[in-house]
Amino acid sequence: MACFYFNSNQAGAIATIGEGEYNLDDQIFTANTGAGAGTYLEDNAASVDSRETSIYYCIHRDRWWSGPYDVLPAQYKMNLVATYNKNSSTTLYHNH
Repeated sequence: MACFYFNSNQAGAIATIGEGEYNLDDQIFTANTGAGAGTYLEDNAASVDSRETSIYYCIHRDRWWSGPYDVLPAQYKMNLVATYNKNSSTTLYHNH
């Protein structure tokens, strides 16, 4: 599972993604979790946190896993750079 945050440094509202999503436009930051709650995830996330032990995520700027992307390693927290407030899809990969 990856947690997306509305603000930088894992702050603000949270939205969780458990698998690859070709389009984040129907994902919403969970109600009552901080600034940005109720806002759509697509193009609104500033930071992420991986709760996975052997999976890493690629967070893409564009839908259908295209465009610039950020790589989120397993068990890692980071501010988004290439996809800061421009995130539209995710893919996940198992570490070997």
